Amino acid sequence: MTEGRDGRVAPVGQLIAVQRRRRGLSQAVLAGLVGRTEGWLSKVERGEIEIDRISVLLQIAEALRVPASTLMPGTMPEPSDVEHSAALHLRLALSGHDILVAMFADPPQRADLGSWEELDSELAACWRLVHAAEYVDLGERLPRLISALELTARDPAGGARGFRALAEVYQVTAAAMAKLL
Repeated sequence: MTEGRDGRVAPVGQLIAVQRRRRGLSQAVLAGLVGRTEGWLSKVERGEIEIDRISVLLQIAEALRVPASTLMPGTMPEPSDVEHSAALHLRLALSGHDILVAMFADPPQRADLGSWEELDSELAACWRLVHAAEYVDLGERLPRLISALELTARDPAGGARGFRALAEVYQVTAAAMAKLL
């Protein structure tokens, strides 16, 4: 990431210019690789015009052989070559909208977690799986638990205990993701 003295990230055009120079490409060559004119690229690099389509930014990144996030830091996730299946399952569970669907269903859905003892046992099992680095098994169990505890915490019958359990499942998830990412 290219930052100025004030700590701000350089504009996209400047980042493109830096990467172009690192690759030893002229403006004419890079512009040709992306089907644009040298004048257009010059204006982009000077900040006179902005890139208004992500597809164009992706073309430039590909031509420069850098991740698109290099040209727009903080706006796009870094692609990873391999994502552990557990990380994928957990990421999907955390970004899902199951709770919204369940809350606004008519009638509202309720979680069927069994007894609190069974819930405590499942949370303890998930902690053991994290500590034992058994991420595949954890990746299969935790998403169901996250979804169910989201419902339990929002159910008046779950009360403070439901929120404590939800907080703990998020702690387990954070511990797992810290190891997986």
